[in-house]
Formats: sequence, C-alpha cells, structure tokens
Amino acid sequence: MRVIAGSAKGTRLTPPKDQSARPTLDRVREALFSILGERIVEARVLDLYAGTGAIGIEALSRGAAGCDFVESARAGAALIAENLNRAKLGDRARIYPFRLPEGLSGLSKQGAAYEFIYADPPFEYTDYGALLADIAALDLLSAEGILVIEHDSKSDLGENSAGLRRFREAVYGRTTLSFYEADQD
Repeated sequence: MRVIAGSAKGTRLTPPKDQSARPTLDRVREALFSILGERIVEARVLDLYAGTGAIGIEALSRGAAGCDFVESARAGAALIAENLNRAKLGDRARIYPFRLPEGLSGLSKQGAAYEFIYADPPFEYTDYGALLADIAALDLLSAEGILVIEHDSKSDLGENSAGLRRFREAVYGRTTLSFYEADQD
C-alpha cells in the first residue's frame, strides 16, 4: 500500500496487522481519485471507517484542506496516526474514535460540512440506509459535496435515500463505489 500521487507520492503506508481488515486496493483508490479529479483540492474530507487512513491520506496528499478520520478500533486509530506521520500530513488531520453511525452526531456538533465523504464499512455491513440518512440529517455533506460508499458489489444501496441521489457507480470486481450527492429536486 502506497500513496499514489501528490506531495506524499510513493510513501509506503503500514498495512493492518488484522488479516480480516480489507484496505481499499491501490487500483480502486487510483480510479476514485481519477473520477474526483481537481474537486479534491482544498476540500474538507471525512474518512469514515477509516482503517489504515489510506483514502484520507491520499486526499491530503492531493491537496485537500483537511481530513477528519473516524475509526472506532484503537489499533486502527493508532495505525492512521502512524501512516499520517509517515506521509508527513498529520498537521491537517484529526482522528476521532467514534463508533459509527452513532458517532456522526459528534462531528455534526462541530458544525462540520464536508465536500468529500468516504465511507468504507465492513463488507458484512447492511444498514446503508441508516448511514445515508444520518449523514443527510446531520448536514455533514456540503451542498456541492460528494459522498462515496465502498461496498460489496452484491449489495444494492439504492438510487435515492434521505435526500441523497446516487449519480454514479463504479464496479471493480467484488468492490463497488457508489457516488451520492444532495438531491436538488
């Protein structure tokens, strides 16, 4: 696992010790950031179920203004801190040990609205409707923001949920990225 582009390009990230963890593949990250393009520059980023922090670190490396990482596992939060240190990007990052989706209210109380939110819950996760509803209800996604959920390709998250509209899907074998934005209708 490595940072693909930007100021920390080539930095090797420490993988999780837990073999059951499923970090986002480099090719999926590369495709994601190719789709996002320049929208990531100066964006406020929220990396949910952050694991190793690879998505948020890639965003920071590519010019995001800041990233909040949410990871409930103590070992995962420590791994994110280590990887931020390796990439020398910790000055624009915060790590929260919240359990999700309940912990989203803690971010909302800070008045945070993000231009890019990435959620990568475990593949066995099934309550995507609640996650989408909580993000929308707590106004965590800015009006022009993009929410991307990484999920098992067998799961169908639906076209619309809680004021969010899926506008794109990208399938990479067993992994699918579902792209949502605020429904303007």
